[in-house]
Amino acid sequence: MSTAAGAAPAPLRFAILGNGAIAAEILRLVAERGGHAGPTPSLDFVGTVSRDPATLDAALAQADVIVEAASVGAVREFGPRIVAAGIDIVVASVGAFAAPDALSALRAAGTGRVHLTSGAIGGLDVLAAAGRTGGLDEVLVRSRKLPASLVQDWMSEAERSDLLALTAPQTLFSGTPAEAIEHFPSSLNVAVAVGL
Repeated sequence: MSTAAGAAPAPLRFAILGNGAIAAEILRLVAERGGHAGPTPSLDFVGTVSRDPATLDAALAQADVIVEAASVGAVREFGPRIVAAGIDIVVASVGAFAAPDALSALRAAGTGRVHLTSGAIGGLDVLAAAGRTGGLDEVLVRSRKLPASLVQDWMSEAERSDLLALTAPQTLFSGTPAEAIEHFPSSLNVAVAVGL
């Protein structure tokens, strides 16, 4: 995105992987700001990537960056092709990197850069700095969710009924971030981000 001296930078062309609530909020914020995000170049939305392979092809042909707002599975499915095409990806579903080498494998897929969001974790940069300097022995993440949001396909009917009948907090799972994201793939991106 080079520009002539004094000229405004070219718009940053972005696509969104996913079309749910997060994608809608991103588009609302961009529209609200008139396509500008502070001192950065203006933003130009070029399309949504869905499960239709043609939408990914179109995004790869037009976008400078693709913002993932879909799921752990979408990062695993589409991420390598995006990075291999030399397109940057901003990942919200950091649970995709629960496996020890998943992030480095995606980064090695090509020349596109991988950017991780901090999401609901204020001070993630402080945790990362403390971890790099040996200032942490352990980090404990406690997450509270509504019972209905934790019902999973792998649960038996009895487990689902017991979960939905809860009226007081109860520990449902204790383990590593990698184990957590496998059991609850849409609920524990925070734990994986802290683990990273």
